[in-house]
Amino acid sequence: MPQDKDPLRKLKDVLERRRTLERLTQLLEGKVLRRTDSNVGGGVSGVFSSSQKKRALFLFANGTFRFDTTEFRSVSGGGYSIPSEEKRSFEGTWLVEMVGEKPALVIRQKETIIKWWHIEDGGPGVQYLDSERWDRYII
Repeated sequence: MPQDKDPLRKLKDVLERRRTLERLTQLLEGKVLRRTDSNVGGGVSGVFSSSQKKRALFLFANGTFRFDTTEFRSVSGGGYSIPSEEKRSFEGTWLVEMVGEKPALVIRQKETIIKWWHIEDGGPGVQYLDSERWDRYII
C-alpha cells in the first residue's frame, strides 16, 4: 500500500471509531441497565444456601451514573433460616471510550476509573457488558 494512503486510512478508522462511540453513547444515555443473578447451593448435612445479586446501573444523560447493588443471602437447615442483605451504591461519571480497540463503558469516581466493561448492543432492550446480558430500560 502506498505511503500517502496510510494517513487517509487512519483518518477513516478514527472517524468510524468516533461514530461508534457516539452511537453507543446515545443508546445508553437516559437508560438503566439491570441484571439479576441467583445461585442455590446444594445441601451438606441438611444445610442449604442461596444468594441473589441485583444490579442496576443508571446512566443519566448528563454523564453521571448511579450503580446500585443488592445482595441477599440465606442459609437454611434444621428448621432455621439465617437471611442477610447488603446494599451498596456508587455515583460518579460515565463515558463510552475505546479500550483495547473495542468500545467500553467506563465509570469513574473523582476522575479515577472504578470499572469498565466492553459493550455491545444486543438489540431492543438488551445490552451486553463483557458478554453478560443486561436488560436496558428508559429511566
